[in-house]
Amino acid sequence: LSVFHSIGYTEDHPDMVRASQHADSCSSLQVVLVPRDSSSKICLKYAEELRSKKVNAEGTSLELSSHPGYSIVWKRNEFCNFTHGNFTTNICALRVGLNDPSYCGTYVGQNLQVATKGFKIMVGECTFSSGMPIFVRSACSFKKSISNVESERLLKLLHEGSLFNIESDGTVFPTIAPQLCLGLAPYSNLCLVNRRSPNKAIFKNFLELEHSRSIASKNLFEATGLGELVDQEDAENGISLELLSHPGRAIGTLFDTSLTFSQLSGTSFSWLGLAPVRMSLAAKILANNHIVLVGGKCAGATICTHNIPINGNQVIIYKDGNHISPFTKEFAVNKDGS
Repeated sequence: LSVFHSIGYTEDHPDMVRASQHADSCSSLQVVLVPRDSSSKICLKYAEELRSKKVNAEGTSLELSSHPGYSIVWKRNEFCNFTHGNFTTNICALRVGLNDPSYCGTYVGQNLQVATKGFKIMVGECTFSSGMPIFVRSACSFKKSISNVESERLLKLLHEGSLFNIESDGTVFPTIAPQLCLGLAPYSNLCLVNRRSPNKAIFKNFLELEHSRSIASKNLFEATGLGELVDQEDAENGISLELLSHPGRAIGTLFDTSLTFSQLSGTSFSWLGLAPVRMSLAAKILANNHIVLVGGKCAGATICTHNIPINGNQVIIYKDGNHISPFTKEFAVNKDGS
């Protein structure tokens, strides 16, 4: 776009329009829960058709009235297996991207579903708080060894996490949390990419991060595996996660809040994204190669993947009551700052 501007192209020039469309298609934002009065709220254009619950093979377009020319989408090739404790399912994050009529849904029994597969839309971790991402999921299966009590608890949570109401203006809200509704994340999520990707994050203070690992003392905190730093209020020993690759941006939580407790897994976590520098998290790398946050509302949490470390999977901060994170991964600092 800068090159086209430099040679005098106007915004309505065909090449400018096409380039802008390509840029928009690559910059989709994730759908998350937001307060009902949020300016980030999204509204479905064909709400009345969905509310009528007239089921047809093609389903109803998930185009938005709140954001003309855009619709709710998901990347069909990015479904990944999510296994936690006693159950497993395949999930994919919902996003808002350029309108695509092939993305359709149905609304049956308060379940908003993908038309062609019957996959259900659900609140991440079945936890109702601002910033929780929205996913589309397949049917769940359970291990045979699970107790009836535990399976009933999980099924109840999964059922509640998949119930939505659609209002006449297109607002979509969780049935048991009407104070919230579907909206847009304030900025892009942090996820894993190929080492050669032009989108990889280059850390401004990568040398300091590597140095923190090399001098990490093997004290009681590090021996726990998470390096419990909750009692350290100050961030003097923490290193800012500001990015050199994305000027003015840093690794931060999607919303300026503390960790969220998951009803599903019984753990505390938060989703990460490219936040303004003023919201940068501070961290250090321990001797076990875990990146642990220092100071602030999320002190003691470890950076890890939401699931197995493959291209496209999201990166989160995570901590549970036993100081054991099943998704915690070791990280290395590369010579290029990634």
